[in-house]
Amino acid sequence: GHWFRGGSADDGIAVAAPAAQGNPVDQLWAASLTGVDGKPASLASFKGQKVVVNFWASWCGPCVEEMPELVALSHQYKQKGIRFIGIGVDSD
Repeated sequence: GHWFRGGSADDGIAVAAPAAQGNPVDQLWAASLTGVDGKPASLASFKGQKVVVNFWASWCGPCVEEMPELVALSHQYKQKGIRFIGIGVDSD
């Protein structure tokens, strides 16, 4: 919810501004993100596919701890057409 509401300048969390009006799902699909290669990315390119979206932060111990398991699951379910996407909420 914090991502969609936006954060204050003093809360220490970098927040991307939602690009679309409407419900939170539409906002998420339309959000402008940065891929691991540093290039602009959008979840809209995954519309119509089965996706698991994981919001995480580098300062979140449990988030970092679950990464190896999520990577393993992504490999396991890739052949079933399910994509796993991680969105870091603490940086681009």
